[in-house]
Amino acid sequence: LFQLLSESPATMEFTIRCSYIEIHLEKAVDLLHPPNSSVGITAQGIQCASEACCFDAQDVLTLLSKGNAVQKVAKTQFDSRSHTIFTLKLEQSDIVTGITRKRSEEHT
Repeated sequence: LFQLLSESPATMEFTIRCSYIEIHLEKAVDLLHPPNSSVGITAQGIQCASEACCFDAQDVLTLLSKGNAVQKVAKTQFDSRSHTIFTLKLEQSDIVTGITRKRSEEHT
């Protein structure tokens, strides 16, 4: 992803934001800021999860490691007692035309 973005025209600007939550017993916890308990999941998506800007692939991997380290429930070989959702949001802006496009990908 970051390689493709670096090869894009100079008139394009990109912003990448990531969030990471854990769902356990129907409660969502922000893995990037664990004390934050106000994360909600609605039909429109994840609400109030903190987002961190990422400038390269290492930033994304660091966020994943940070979130994995604070997960409350560890996965076992046979069962998973929690679920995690990592979201990467990409915003593309053309500085000449002013057109902005947004895309979000969630992975569990």
